[in-house]
Amino acid sequence: MSPPIDIARRVLFAAWVVVIGGLVLLALGSWVAPLVGQQPFVIRGPSMTPAIPVGSLVFARETAADQIASGDVITLAAGNGTVVTHRVIRVAELDGTRHFETKGDANTSPDPVLVAPGQVAGVVDLSVPIAGYALAMLSTPSGLVSVGSLLLASLMAIWFLDDLATDRATANRGQVTPDRERAASSTHPARRRADESLSRGRWRPRQPRTADRQRERCERTTIGSNTLDVANWQGGSGTRVNKTLEPPA
Repeated sequence: MSPPIDIARRVLFAAWVVVIGGLVLLALGSWVAPLVGQQPFVIRGPSMTPAIPVGSLVFARETAADQIASGDVITLAAGNGTVVTHRVIRVAELDGTRHFETKGDANTSPDPVLVAPGQVAGVVDLSVPIAGYALAMLSTPSGLVSVGSLLLASLMAIWFLDDLATDRATANRGQVTPDRERAASSTHPARRRADESLSRGRWRPRQPRTADRQRERCERTTIGSNTLDVANWQGGSGTRVNKTLEPPA
């Protein structure tokens, strides 16, 4: 197999396996997370960069309000219906109830409204960069079609490289490189014997036996005498027969 084709095939196959494995793990994680008290959320804004970049997938664990402290990152439902992930910068008591002042790490000012305990979805325990993009794509029909097309095209490219490598290997199978020819000629027993005979001056190359040399006939007629000499040469047997015939009366 040609090294460039082999490298390309291996790289493409490894990328295909990684993508398939990542999608399977992502699907399993999104399905198993609620069973263990975790909720997955996709980060769609840059307010928490660089700690949590855009496109990350975060898992928020449901936590009691009295266990949330300053510095925790929480996912909350904002007043306009959007879900926001910000950091708690202060805990305040209002009418005997804990409220939280939050702020995005990339924002210059805190959020204008305190967060009530009922708005908190959970405390973020884990964030996975880029995984949010994949989960958002798999959540839409167009995204599923795009991912499926990409995987199918990659698989077809792998098959194409395999067929190309097989064809080249088949074409090169009958060719003998100079190194192989030299090694074969020097190690073959008949070749060694021929080399030894040639070095001793006792070896003559054998004439090839072809159809034209299997039988050659030469006829000579001596006009000066009344005899007819016929010389027959059998190339295969290596014998020479001379016959003298009387001419007919």
